[in-house]
Amino acid sequence: MNPTTLTTKMAVVRLSLRAWAPVFDSIQNAMNAEVYQAFYPNHWRVSQQKAVEDVCAAEDTNIWVAIDASSTVGFVAVKLHSEDSMGEIYMVAVDPDFQGQGIGSALIEFVLGWMKDAGMSIAMVETGGDPGHERARHTYENAGFELFPVARYFKKLACANVKSQGLLCSLWAIALVPILRLGMISEGSASSKRQSHIG
Repeated sequence: MNPTTLTTKMAVVRLSLRAWAPVFDSIQNAMNAEVYQAFYPNHWRVSQQKAVEDVCAAEDTNIWVAIDASSTVGFVAVKLHSEDSMGEIYMVAVDPDFQGQGIGSALIEFVLGWMKDAGMSIAMVETGGDPGHERARHTYENAGFELFPVARYFKKLACANVKSQGLLCSLWAIALVPILRLGMISEGSASSKRQSHIG
C-alpha cells in the first residue's frame, strides 16, 4: 500500500466508479425517485467522480492505494478529527475484479493502525443500510466496528415562488434512506458530534 499520487488518481476514480455501480443501483431503489434525482441530476457517476477527485486533492485527507502487479486495485481515504480524537474512514473501494480477496480488509486494518499511531482513540466509518452496502457492513463489522444507528430522512420540497408553476426545488429534508454509522473505540471513550460523508 502506497500513498496515491497524481499518476494514480484516474485509476482510483475508475475503480471507484466500477466498485460503486451496484451500490448506487441499490440506493436508487431505496430512495424516493425525486430525491435521488435532486442528489444526482447529471447521473451519480458525475457526482462521485468529482467527489473522489476532490478527496484526492484535499489537504486534510490521507490516501493510500493497494497495488497488485503494478495495477491500482483499491484505495482508502482517511480524515483525522483531532478535536474528537477520531479517525474517519471517509472513502474506501476495491476494484470488482479483486473483491473477495481481503484487499478491503487489509486497507482498513492498515489505516486503523495508522490512526492509532496518529494519536486517535476512536475510528469511525459511515455506510448505507441498503442491500447494496451489505458487503461493506460485513467488512467493517469483521474489523471490529460496532453499529450506531442513525436515521436520516429526506423530502423533496417545492419552491414557494414557483410552486404554482409546478416546479420543484433541489432542497431535501425527509424520505427515509437507511444509513448506518459504525464506530470502534480503540482506547478511552468519546462520542462523535459531526455528520460525515457516506461512501
